[in-house]
Amino acid sequence: MRARLDLTGLLLLAGAWGFLDGFFVAPRPGFFWPILIAGIACLVLDRRAAGKVPADEGRYGSGAARALMITGLHLGMQAALPRLLAHLHRIEGAGGAAAALLGLAGIPSGVDAEGNLLVGTAAGTTGIALTWELAGLPMILRLLAAVWVAGGWRGLPRNATAIAAAAGLRVLVLVAALAGGARVSLAYEPAVTLLSFVPALFLIRIPRGPAEPLAASAIPRAATVVLVGAAGLCAGLFAGWRDPGTAGEGRVLIDESRSDWEWTAPPFDHARYGRRSLYSYSLWRAWIELHYPTRVLDSPPSDKDLGGADVLIIKTPTSPYDAGTIARIERFVREGGGLYLIGDHTNLYGMSTVLNAVAAPYGLAFEHDDTFPLDHEGYDIFEPEWLAPHPVLRGVESYPFETSCTSRVPWTAEHLMVGRRLGAEMVDYGHVNFFGDIKLEASERFGLFVQAALLRHGRGRVAVFSDSTNFSSFSMLWPGRRRLTLNILDWLNRDERRESHRFVPFGLLAVSIAAASAGARLLARASLLLRAASLWAGVIAFALSAHASSAASARAMGTPPPRAAWRSAAFDVSLGELALEKASPILSRDAGGSWRRFNAFFINAARSNIWPVVTQDLVAALGSHHIVILVNPSRRPSVAQVEALGAFVRGGGRLLVIDTILNARSTAAEILAPFGLAPALDLVPVADGGAGAMAPAMRASGAEGVGRRLTPGGGTALWRDAGGGRVVFFSDSALFSDWSFGGVYTTPTRGQEEIYQAQEEVIRILLEPRVEEKGHDRD
Repeated sequence: MRARLDLTGLLLLAGAWGFLDGFFVAPRPGFFWPILIAGIACLVLDRRAAGKVPADEGRYGSGAARALMITGLHLGMQAALPRLLAHLHRIEGAGGAAAALLGLAGIPSGVDAEGNLLVGTAAGTTGIALTWELAGLPMILRLLAAVWVAGGWRGLPRNATAIAAAAGLRVLVLVAALAGGARVSLAYEPAVTLLSFVPALFLIRIPRGPAEPLAASAIPRAATVVLVGAAGLCAGLFAGWRDPGTAGEGRVLIDESRSDWEWTAPPFDHARYGRRSLYSYSLWRAWIELHYPTRVLDSPPSDKDLGGADVLIIKTPTSPYDAGTIARIERFVREGGGLYLIGDHTNLYGMSTVLNAVAAPYGLAFEHDDTFPLDHEGYDIFEPEWLAPHPVLRGVESYPFETSCTSRVPWTAEHLMVGRRLGAEMVDYGHVNFFGDIKLEASERFGLFVQAALLRHGRGRVAVFSDSTNFSSFSMLWPGRRRLTLNILDWLNRDERRESHRFVPFGLLAVSIAAASAGARLLARASLLLRAASLWAGVIAFALSAHASSAASARAMGTPPPRAAWRSAAFDVSLGELALEKASPILSRDAGGSWRRFNAFFINAARSNIWPVVTQDLVAALGSHHIVILVNPSRRPSVAQVEALGAFVRGGGRLLVIDTILNARSTAAEILAPFGLAPALDLVPVADGGAGAMAPAMRASGAEGVGRRLTPGGGTALWRDAGGGRVVFFSDSALFSDWSFGGVYTTPTRGQEEIYQAQEEVIRILLEPRVEEKGHDRD
């Protein structure tokens, strides 16, 4: 039986999206577009449809209309699939059923405690997770949608069975391959998935009856498009809207009574370094205290504590709460309070077990697992969707995770962060750190997982977050951390008082359903081209209105202003070569060239009571930050940048430039010349190097009024006041590199302590009040 051209087109249209959706592999547009176009061409050129379509569709109009409808439907499905795939992983009971079938065939098999199929081979026993991802669920759903468009409801039951049979055959082949030692990536490679459904071409049947006669004048074409478009518009407004709720006073409780991990008490200063200093929540707490009235509890929250609070944070608990406290917390939430639960991977120190007891009343749970990117060369970086990002993600352009667990949440929860292209392995208590090999095995789940979620309970709200490492002091300064912290607290600081305007979205949903029903009646006898136009009108209206509704929801919420004076430092990269780890300083892959990276320097700036941030627009940074720091400048400043720098310093701003002889393209001299400082490469005597021994170094001279100080570690700081501000130049940025500091986690040696002291002294010079003394060095 030969596969028909139109069925090939349906398969290609369904399979193309696997190269673009980013669910299991990074998007590959170079494969998506050719496959999509080939699928459209197959449908357009299918001759079997000729003569069985209305005359106004023409010879190729029917195929083109079907291709447009299928593509529009697949595009619309993109909004719903992530939520679905984040919930559907293991196929319940499939392991036992498969083991029974294999046993009948004489193949040794069984089921483990996780429900995985165990298959005995000559090489040993292999565990295989029978999951919806293994069956190719996204492909199944897209192919079903394509078949429905092509054949209508009449043949759908038979074709659904055919597609299920193809999926079952795919699972059998993959089980055999995995049991034989094949790589697990075969289960999610888009090309393999597309080819694995080729058998469906021989099973699917598209009913072909004579076309019903259509009276073009009887179909109000514009009305049909408008009705379906209105349905999409209202549905998008409903989908994108997030009720902001009624804001409270913002009183925050941080319960540390049951937590012996990620402590909030250790000061983050220049007196304490090392792992305990960095693996703390000191900066996180300071950031919250800067914006909200905050109290830290050293005993479980009482009714009195909760009565004076709007938000309760339970982070990384390592000992359990009693039933009375859990009930007290639930009542607090039900009556309008906010609860923030922060856990971590692998049931670390039992924290997931403790949190799950607290989270149970809300249908939430932290799984005892860890996640890792399927692409082992990549990072787990979450990026909000364009269509309708949650208002809590406002201002968060990307968010790098270190290692999260996965979260089990109700379908009704708001899926704040759904990670893509992840593997998930269960805790291994046989390892000292509870991790497995952090490599996808056949017995492990993969795909999309909930990493952060929001839930409404009574009049209150609950937030769950699955990676406590993100808020450690060494990680708190990386992208998204500070903004997400404030956004979640702002969302939790709002209760669910029932007001009439809260029901507006549901009214929109009702209007959408009514409009869709009316449009469907008109479309029943409409031509395929009109159906395609109406579908695309609905999809486009949905996308635009959902995006607009989401943006309006974000504007309805806010970010609390700081409660006290604070200083921010812009580490600007417009002119310099500042290099930080993209995802996390603990995930560095550049140990050999770490003298080029400044993770520790960036983090340690916060020890001087300033909040560092990376900026990419110098002029904008000068207008919105108190301090600007340029590391290894290598690009010439424009006239506008030079003028802006001068105005910034004269107006009271502080500018720090650090450079090194290793920077062959240094432009420090051009940047500093307007301020009377002149750095240059020079030869200097080498101590204990023998008579006449010289070495290259950066030196600087300056006009009258320049201060100069030799810092611990051997660097030189020069500074000059200009107007109401100050400019500082430090002569050896290599001293402040990760190579010199010893990395992020280092407990410094005596020699490294001097370099840490040098950074403290340079920043102190930068920030100290101006001294009006002129004409001499300040040593």
